[in-house]
Amino acid sequence: MTREEFLGWRLQGRRGWEGEDLSGLDLSGLDLAGCNLAGADLSGASLRGSRLLRAVLSRATLIRADLSGADLSFSRIVGADLSETTLEAASLYEATLSRSRLVGANLSFSNLTHARLRRSDLTECDLSGAVLIGGDLSGATLTRVILVGAILFRTNLEGTHLDPRLLKTARTGRRTGTGGPLPLRARRSPSSSSTA
Repeated sequence: MTREEFLGWRLQGRRGWEGEDLSGLDLSGLDLAGCNLAGADLSGASLRGSRLLRAVLSRATLIRADLSGADLSFSRIVGADLSETTLEAASLYEATLSRSRLVGANLSFSNLTHARLRRSDLTECDLSGAVLIGGDLSGATLTRVILVGAILFRTNLEGTHLDPRLLKTARTGRRTGTGGPLPLRARRSPSSSSTA
């Protein structure tokens, strides 16, 4: 399918491309809000600056796709392969990316506020400068992830595979009513509490 064919279908009101081969297409800057791209192959496609608000991309293949500056807020991207995908400065506000593969993906400066990435693989993912306020990364694999300048306030990291030294480069804590950050407090294990 070519960009022109895709645009023709879109102008006719088509909103679903489930399982379609859209690999390598230039879909940059398009309004694809609410579209169903479940199971579609978007490998190497350019979706730079596209509007994918509330789109369904579950089980889609987006290997090496470019979604820089795209708006994927409230999208459902469950079980998708986004390996080596560029999502730099993308908005993934309240997006669901659970059980997805983001190995080597570039999510630098992206907005992942309240995003759900439960049990996702973010090995070697670049999250530098990303905002993960209220995000859920429980059970995610974060091996060799880059967190320089990332904001992790109220982020659920329970059960993650993460080297704690990497958190030193991120801004962690929780916000107070005054907006100032407070340091995260480690939970005391029962063996460390005194009974005196």
